[in-house]
Amino acid sequence: MMKDFGMEDPGDLTQVLGNLEELARKANRLLIVVFDGINDFRGSGERHGPQQLLTSIDSLVARLPGANLRIVLSCSTATWSRLERLGPVQLTWSRYYRTRSEEVTVVLKSFNDDEARAAFESYRQLFKLTFTRSDLPFALRVRLREPLLLRLLAETYQAVPGRGAAPTFDTLVFTRYYNERVRRRDDRRLIDALVEQMSAQETAALPIESLTKHPLLGPEVLSEEADSSYNRLLDLGVLLEMPGDLFQDNVVKFTYPMVGAYALARRLSREERPLNRTVSSNRPDVFPSRGMPLLPYW
Repeated sequence: MMKDFGMEDPGDLTQVLGNLEELARKANRLLIVVFDGINDFRGSGERHGPQQLLTSIDSLVARLPGANLRIVLSCSTATWSRLERLGPVQLTWSRYYRTRSEEVTVVLKSFNDDEARAAFESYRQLFKLTFTRSDLPFALRVRLREPLLLRLLAETYQAVPGRGAAPTFDTLVFTRYYNERVRRRDDRRLIDALVEQMSAQETAALPIESLTKHPLLGPEVLSEEADSSYNRLLDLGVLLEMPGDLFQDNVVKFTYPMVGAYALARRLSREERPLNRTVSSNRPDVFPSRGMPLLPYW
């Protein structure tokens, strides 16, 4: 914000926002400031990450006079859940925007069919895609109800020169999804360990409590550091924690099964084990690769 306003002294930011709020009051309007993707913030020093950013934002807005400025925060569900585990999220809630029904938080869900159709058309025009939604297989159209996957598909197929035909399978999308998010060596080691456990136990969802005893996975799962590999992969949407119930513990799994299939293919290929035989021996709900091409990375 300081860069956008051309400021050097952090103390001036409160004054600038106060002046903007005063202008909004005189115009009988509401000024909304959006902090997008606080889960991506890492910071520096001993206290870093989204918790530090959230504290700084709240400290700033709490000092503002008047009531014509409201704050909107966007954050991944994984990061917000971790912040709540660290303690109750105590903010100056009166300064944050609420919906017309007075909701403090809104969870964005997948598109319904009408929304997906409209969103695809917008992306098709913006990214100059040469195929329409109706050209895609039904299973792929269903997956593209996820806003992130739709964005990735549009970016992926825009970036491939001379590719005119509609994709029949989302291999390139999930390959890109994995490679853009799993870059650090420690992150890859953690993914490999998870895949090994899933393959050994023949399950796509591992009980989190059982992982705490694993020599590599245990310290990662128990860590509350924002930049730990486990928390980072949750924040980036590679992994997903699912709540349990009276009869089942909380579990962790790959957000998208095909990402798990890709991770398995990478690991088995490095070990020079027979890919097709090993993958097909797993249950299809673990790594759904039967009848599907393995995701290439070489």
